[in-house]
Amino acid sequence: MGRLRVCRLPLSWLSLSWLSLSWVLVCCLVLPGCSYDVLPAGDPVDGTSTRTVSPDPLPSRAPREPRQLTVQRTLDQLTSAVRTADQPAFRALVAGADPEFATTATMLWGNLTQLPLTRFELAAGARTASLSPTRRALLGDEAWVQQVRVRWQLAAEPYPAAHWIWMTFSGGSRPLLAGTADAPSGESTEARPLWWLEPVTVARSADSVALVAAKSTARRWALRGHTAVQAVAGRVGGHAGSRSNPQLTLEVPSSQAMFERVLGVAGGSYRAVAATAWPEGPDTETAALRVVVNPDAVNGVGEEGLAILLAHEATHVLTRSPGSAAPTWLVEGFADYVAYEAYPATRATAAAALLDRVRRHGPPPGLPRDGVFIPASDELDRAYAGAWLACRLVAELGSPPTVTSLYQRVSAGAPLDVALTSLLGMDEKQFTRRWQRYLVTLSRRG
Repeated sequence: MGRLRVCRLPLSWLSLSWLSLSWVLVCCLVLPGCSYDVLPAGDPVDGTSTRTVSPDPLPSRAPREPRQLTVQRTLDQLTSAVRTADQPAFRALVAGADPEFATTATMLWGNLTQLPLTRFELAAGARTASLSPTRRALLGDEAWVQQVRVRWQLAAEPYPAAHWIWMTFSGGSRPLLAGTADAPSGESTEARPLWWLEPVTVARSADSVALVAAKSTARRWALRGHTAVQAVAGRVGGHAGSRSNPQLTLEVPSSQAMFERVLGVAGGSYRAVAATAWPEGPDTETAALRVVVNPDAVNGVGEEGLAILLAHEATHVLTRSPGSAAPTWLVEGFADYVAYEAYPATRATAAAALLDRVRRHGPPPGLPRDGVFIPASDELDRAYAGAWLACRLVAELGSPPTVTSLYQRVSAGAPLDVALTSLLGMDEKQFTRRWQRYLVTLSRRG
């Protein structure tokens, strides 16, 4: 998945240093006339021939098709029902043995029929699992859990998202969808689409789409996304990873717990993360890149704080930074630099904690290492401040376009030494010493 980019709140809101971090989101709506690329029935996710799939191990009086082929037909029918917005057909594919699942199925239908999908695929994987005795008693002895790959792409996005999910099916020659919560032990922390987990509302603006668990705030989040794109698009438009028609997708779950389920991380491990630019797929080069927001972490931040945070995250998305070859300090420092240039009035206290430490202990021994840009790091806030000031120094030694040029070249694979020498006439060691002196100078002004 590439390196993690996080964006977290500061120890003190006044410092605004949390701005230097990252995120990503999910959202969608079914449009009439959209084309859907659906895999052929039985085409397994792992690309192996369907002829190698093991036969259905359940007892049978007559030869039967491999289970994977049988369930793929049901998946294709589910896909078709979503594509054509055929609710009766969708309901006919839902088993009625579990009364509680009827509510979940209704939620999924409501979510999927909001999404602005241009691509939607369900493909049966090779992995299956058994149900607990209690669930078998409810759904029947031949019910089972099937791994399924869902791929879905939103209007105006260049790449699809891809997730592994687990779906429960009843037995028989025509399996019906019977549940979505029977993931095998150890698989329950895999990343999931937000629309798979809870009811959502979709809102759109000219260049953003928001998938939000709270109906009353969906439009507001879409407008915030639009503002973020407008604030940074001109500043990153020349970057090789940016698009001429940028689109920002925001996902806003109902809680930190749901935020962590969307990411597929351990509960509580991201409590300090405000948002992340998250690639929703195995390859950062071709995965949908979205901003996922931690509603608990941003609660009470205010509109100005959210504006800066989303500007930072929009920079990551528009430049597809999770796939960057640049060191993390340059990736995060560039995103902060762009955000603070868009909102310059907020810069005054952004590095206060770092500069106070410089006054007391002297400058850091070197530019921030990749390893300190993790949620659990005690140095995280100071690392982001140092990265931002390094990029600001590049602008002062050269010009604002020099910062973009440095980021673009190193992101594309140029050695940092080579890029710095070409643009500023100094190698990394010389630049680091200049940065240390710059921090000392700034600390004395404060």
